[in-house]
Amino acid sequence: MRTPSLTRYVLTDRDRARFLGKVLPGYNGCHEWDGAHFKQNGYACFNVKCEDGKWRPTVAHRVAYKLLIGPLDDALDVDHTCRNHGCVNPEHFEAVPRQWNFLRGAHTTAISVFMNRCLQGHEFTEENTYTKPNGKRQCRICMRKQDNKRSGTRQAHYRKMYQNRKSRMAGSSSAEGGES
Repeated sequence: MRTPSLTRYVLTDRDRARFLGKVLPGYNGCHEWDGAHFKQNGYACFNVKCEDGKWRPTVAHRVAYKLLIGPLDDALDVDHTCRNHGCVNPEHFEAVPRQWNFLRGAHTTAISVFMNRCLQGHEFTEENTYTKPNGKRQCRICMRKQDNKRSGTRQAHYRKMYQNRKSRMAGSSSAEGGES
């Protein structure tokens, strides 16, 4: 959920000129952003003056949508249909709910939802699927492998502790026997 003060801002003619001055023509009809980009995800970044009077960075594609298309509901995400995070061409945008935007992505979680398989490739069948209380699916084969891995590590740990104790006890009894 977005913080209201971060999403509520008024764009002036000066903001429009500042914004359009950072747009360059790109490939595939994209309008490439020549300004700053967020390091974490590569999205174009534009500073706006929020209603609390402070300047804050926001994603440039939301600003482009508001400037060139119109108002945008806070509950909606702007999806890049071109899949280019640096694109600010409003023809490449679609306002969609966050879950749709997430599922349209090219990351492993979204792909696994459509493939009906876990990240290791096991099929989600009725017998092989555990549904957590929060609604997320988990592969029973992967759960078993993880449990076996943990169990093996635990067994090795206790085996080592037992051997250390045994060697200490053997060492102390031989030391006592050597003194007599």
